[in-house]
Amino acid sequence: MSPVDIAAQARSIHEKTKSMSLEELLPERQVEATQTQRVLAAEILSISQDFVETAMAEEAEKLELDNFLAAETPSSQITIFITLGEAPEYSHGQKLLQALVGKTENIQIALRGLPEGIRQIDGAIRVVRALMGDDFTKLPPVDLDPAKFKKYGITQSPTLVYERDNQEIARVSGQLAMSYLKKKVEEDNYEGNLGVLGSTIGIVERDLIEEIQERMSKIDWIAKRKAAKNRFWKKQTIQKLTAAAEDRTFTIRPEFEVTQNIYDHKGNVVVEKGEKINILTETLKANPRRFYLIVFDGSDSAQVEQAMVLANQAPGDHKTILLTTTLADLAHGWDELPKLEDQFKAPVFLLDERFVQTFGLKHVPCTVLPTDTEYIVQEYRRAL
Repeated sequence: MSPVDIAAQARSIHEKTKSMSLEELLPERQVEATQTQRVLAAEILSISQDFVETAMAEEAEKLELDNFLAAETPSSQITIFITLGEAPEYSHGQKLLQALVGKTENIQIALRGLPEGIRQIDGAIRVVRALMGDDFTKLPPVDLDPAKFKKYGITQSPTLVYERDNQEIARVSGQLAMSYLKKKVEEDNYEGNLGVLGSTIGIVERDLIEEIQERMSKIDWIAKRKAAKNRFWKKQTIQKLTAAAEDRTFTIRPEFEVTQNIYDHKGNVVVEKGEKINILTETLKANPRRFYLIVFDGSDSAQVEQAMVLANQAPGDHKTILLTTTLADLAHGWDELPKLEDQFKAPVFLLDERFVQTFGLKHVPCTVLPTDTEYIVQEYRRAL
């Protein structure tokens, strides 16, 4: 990366930082959050993760669906409602799909749900790919659209519906008679049901929405909530900082010097070469609220006592943030953390690696205090 790129990136960080509050920089966004709020937040996040693992609707958002992502619906189009048929051959659907290769103008293919024997959306894609081979990309858009099946009462495959502004104008079943249907509507102004022109079969796939609802109803959410709470602590990365062997103080100055002029799109100099930018100074201009970090080992009773003394001595105009490297019994964190918070009468958070890296933390207990231009980091050896 060139010096110009580095300076530009730093300037960008500076601009973003100006509008950020301390809470936005912390691993727990709400510093004042109660224990109950944080427990619920952890549960919701974990349950959301479990939902992704169990609910197909969420899986759809994570996967590249290729032709399963429907194209923008034109004002008028023909939707072809089909079933792939019975597994494993899916011969009915394969025959219909092969007949639709290359016929992509204002045509959309709709399936009511997942092919027989398939439980995940990416599996449905694999089935259609396997049936079509190299011709897969030449198909009209294929959409899983149970709502539209229900809207039009579709029970037989194939059924073609001519739609205008998402409303049915006419339909025909039994054949892929797109030209016939289009002519009847656009030239003869026909509206209604043109009947069955050939053989049809019933829709094999289950309604996708009903299947998802059924799966959701079988989930033991109480058990999942309990598991989510237990998993939370197992997933935490503990920052292993050693006990301070001596009193030590050092400073961190978040400043950089621009090595080349930086110009805007009109050629005007926006940052001159040699200009020094102190991110802390600029941040305090935009948000003068200051913090005071106290970092300690929550499993060490002596350090807890030191941290309590430091909290009582904290500058009155600073927001005190308590960060612990670990707990006395991390496996039972939801029981241990409230005990620690009861001692301080304030929220306590697990130390995040970003604080360790930003402030060069190595030993505990320690404090971080910002001045106008730098952070003062102080480590404490003996009891205060």
